Amino acid sequence: MLNKSTRPVFKKENIGIQIKSKDLDKLFKYRDKAIQNGVIGKSLKKYFRGIMVYNKEKIPIKIRLKGDWVDHLSGDKWSFRIKILGDKDFKGMKAFSIQHPKTRSFLKEWIMHKIFKDENILTTRYGFITASLNGNNLGIYAYEEHFSKELLQHNNKTEAPILKFNEEGIWQTRLNNPKNKNLYPYFEASDIIPFQKKSILSSGNLKKDFEKGFKLMTKYKEFNGNLENIFDLNYTAKLYALYDIGKIRHSYHWHNQRFYYNPKENKLEHIAFDCYAGIEEGIEDVIYGYSDNNSYDFKMTYLSKQFFNNDLFVANYKKFLDKFSNEEFLTNIINKYSTSSDSLNTILKYEFQDYEFDINYLIDDAKAVRESLPSYTSNHNFLVKPIKYDYASIENNYFPSIGIKANKYINRKNELVLKIKNFHLDTVYLIGHSIEGKNNALVKFTDSILITPFQTKGDSKEININGDADFIFFKPQNTNKLEVMNIEKKLI
Repeated sequence: MLNKSTRPVFKKENIGIQIKSKDLDKLFKYRDKAIQNGVIGKSLKKYFRGIMVYNKEKIPIKIRLKGDWVDHLSGDKWSFRIKILGDKDFKGMKAFSIQHPKTRSFLKEWIMHKIFKDENILTTRYGFITASLNGNNLGIYAYEEHFSKELLQHNNKTEAPILKFNEEGIWQTRLNNPKNKNLYPYFEASDIIPFQKKSILSSGNLKKDFEKGFKLMTKYKEFNGNLENIFDLNYTAKLYALYDIGKIRHSYHWHNQRFYYNPKENKLEHIAFDCYAGIEEGIEDVIYGYSDNNSYDFKMTYLSKQFFNNDLFVANYKKFLDKFSNEEFLTNIINKYSTSSDSLNTILKYEFQDYEFDINYLIDDAKAVRESLPSYTSNHNFLVKPIKYDYASIENNYFPSIGIKANKYINRKNELVLKIKNFHLDTVYLIGHSIEGKNNALVKFTDSILITPFQTKGDSKEININGDADFIFFKPQNTNKLEVMNIEKKLI
């Protein structure tokens, strides 16, 4: 199956990537810049066209750096996002990532994907290949499916939008300052966006589905509405119980959550992926939903914990914890997958000599759940702890994704209205607007309009204007620098 070497090359499961030399030079510069910045910023994730050879077939692709933290760029085994062009595909996928297996905890991610699939939890395809870039053998990679309609087709789902919270604000605050732990309203400011945005918004039916999914996800984010009207709580409880069996916590982070809008049920479904990120995250709890007293969390953590205040969810959650922690259930999994996991473990050791995987770790996790379950008899409240933002921490910074948000719509009087929200931790002065993003096209307001610093949902103003406007000009008080932001059409 493979040629023995420090870095093996699989005879069948190997991809050879070829890009122009000048583009490879740019990738090296992007990588060096990311290392310097401490994170892989959006500006460093530009695509380059190339060719990928798989099973002797030449497949046109575009490729870019992938990931947020620079652990994705260690050594020469970098993480990449690859999109297939034209009518070709890779294992039925049109978009996927390749990354060092360590960034997904090697076979822990693999076995959980198998279990998710067996339990009808929507999940991405995940496996192992070898890869080369411009003739340089990069060894073994983990590949992981990206979010597109092919994921839905593979799982026999009706095509509909896949949604996420825009997390760009987090990484803007970490740029050049990766250890920045100050709290900013990046959760409150995060937009709800679809994958494949252009194709979603250009299709009448898919745009309507996005609008429905957007409304559901907004209710989820703002803790507004009954969860049973937003999610299939049986499905969600099953997912949460499996997370406990696999000791998965990374997927709960608000910016790691992905949702499929199910048009048949008019509900959201979690998509299981990115379970470990190569770390255990120091989680001490055994059952995520069990607390021996009232639990207080900031909004971004409470987001995933609000389910535990719902009696129907908790009943289903306990049911699945009991089922999945049962020795017979785990024994069946181990009998089904131990041969494959042993084989993959042997293969991975060709390159990662110190790596060892024992599928029986699931037995230990399940035992801990089983022993804790009898104590999980009464529900304590899970509550939101208010965030006290340190307004001085903004210093002389302005982060565009956690700043001014501008939308426009036509009101009942057929007037154009600009709705401006401020998520910045300082006062902002609105200066004017324009159709072009250039100063010389600026139409100034008679007087600058003051918007106070962010409070709870963002201070907002509605401004009626004559004509049209595509850009808003403003000055944050702390920087006194003229900024410009595009004005989005109000989708919902």
